[in-house]
Amino acid sequence: MKKNRLCLTCIIVLLFIGLASAQNYREIKAEAIEYKKIDTISLKLHIYKPFNFNPNTTYKCIVFFHGGGWSSGNHKAFKKHAQYLASRGLIAISADYRIHNKHKTTPFDALEDAKSAIRFVRKHSKSLHIDPKMIAAGGGSAGGHLAAACGTIEGLEGQNEDLSISSKPNALVLYNPVYDNSKNGFGYRRMQGRHLEISPLHNISKGAPPTIVFFGTEDKTTPVASSKAYEKRMKEVGSRCDLFLYEGQEHTFFNNGRYFVETLRETDAFLESLGYLQGKPTVTLKKELSIGTDLVDKQKVYYLKTKSDFSKITKSEKNGTLQFLVETIKEPKFIENYATSIPIEKDNYPKGTVFLLSYDAKTVSASSKTEEAKIFWSIKELQLYKGKNIASTQSISSEWKTYYIPMEAKESIKKEDLGIVMQYGFRPQSFLIKNIKFRVFPQGTKLRELPRTEKNL
Repeated sequence: MKKNRLCLTCIIVLLFIGLASAQNYREIKAEAIEYKKIDTISLKLHIYKPFNFNPNTTYKCIVFFHGGGWSSGNHKAFKKHAQYLASRGLIAISADYRIHNKHKTTPFDALEDAKSAIRFVRKHSKSLHIDPKMIAAGGGSAGGHLAAACGTIEGLEGQNEDLSISSKPNALVLYNPVYDNSKNGFGYRRMQGRHLEISPLHNISKGAPPTIVFFGTEDKTTPVASSKAYEKRMKEVGSRCDLFLYEGQEHTFFNNGRYFVETLRETDAFLESLGYLQGKPTVTLKKELSIGTDLVDKQKVYYLKTKSDFSKITKSEKNGTLQFLVETIKEPKFIENYATSIPIEKDNYPKGTVFLLSYDAKTVSASSKTEEAKIFWSIKELQLYKGKNIASTQSISSEWKTYYIPMEAKESIKKEDLGIVMQYGFRPQSFLIKNIKFRVFPQGTKLRELPRTEKNL
């Protein structure tokens, strides 16, 4: 079932998340248990249980795997998805697995861990209060690959696994997944000639679990063609595959704003159709909010540069979009020595004015200590690095992602005082950044109405 979603460039509203239910799903906290240990590496399941969890009840389950090119990322990537689905009555789990940047492992090791995670949940389903025949798996990008591979590929199991217990999920929920590991897809070189063994697209057979897929038509990381080929092959073997294409959207589009809500509602409806959930989705498009006025000076930002001899900024254009490669060559003594001011159009603003800094970024390289590049933002109400300023450190994913930092003026701001500083002196590292915006919103806008990216350090 193919459904297209038009993304009009003239949209003048942002839609944010609300709940119809009285309880906020973000209040649900995770419980962590170890499911696997390799030498000194402890891998955990982060388990989100429904409100009013009843140990005498058996629940359906979904296990999520984060993205990051099998090299980076962590379980927090699907925290909001897990919390919401737990609020709807599932036991939702976000799983650790070994990644290259931290453990020097391969995608095959990551798949072994994903299969171990599902097998552990099924083996311990009684103590976990889970129905062993109703275990779905989900994930984004490389995590979507792991979920899909668990559903389509026989073998590639780890050592000392109890193969009498299946590691195959009963349903799949995939967000811009890596399907194809051939030269036409993603990760071909990482597979060292074994791509056909681990590529979900090349291993679909009769009995593949029902699947829902979300893809942006402008995804430059995982080819859109692979999603269509996957859908076609699934239908050929008689398996359900609901493909949702979102016009103009890039990789990881599903994580923020209206697309988070839209894809989560479709996920909810899909799981309800399979008997995992009951009733209608409770996540809604709560409120239309003015897009605000972008204060970034589009002409001056073109000349963004660094003053340090130990860092550099290189600009380029890709698909008509200006982007910057920011490199820290040597670790600084003081982080503020590696700082760049973002040029903005200034004005006077009263106390209570709400602003939103947003940008797209991805890690290119990072030290073994940090694993992902980091940016420290200082949004200044005063021309000082201390005092009434907003400071936020963001850990940058290895894939393109949109980041949001909202702020509210604690006092009246004079136009000569307002400023934004990007600092990046976190050991040798490099990252790409584009679409930097600093928007001011009309009086009466509430800080809680704006999106916020959780610090993921």
